[in-house]
Amino acid sequence: MIDDEGPSPEDLERFSNGAAYCPECGAEVSDLADICPHCGAWIPRGPLRHHPEVTAIKRKTMVIIAIITLLAFLGLFGLLRMI
Repeated sequence: MIDDEGPSPEDLERFSNGAAYCPECGAEVSDLADICPHCGAWIPRGPLRHHPEVTAIKRKTMVIIAIITLLAFLGLFGLLRMI
């Protein structure tokens, strides 16, 4: 009888292209998945490389930075017009 210990750490590293996430439920899936095994959602463009929450936070941060930059520019422009 042979005990199956599963894949070795070397095999996991060799055959894994890194973590991928379902864009619908955020569950970790295979990077080759077409359908999420957790929620059954179709993944037509492939799994996300970053967790959806991280992507959303980055997007919100960029919008806030753009708004602050715009307000600073408009404030500086208004200040220069007063001089």
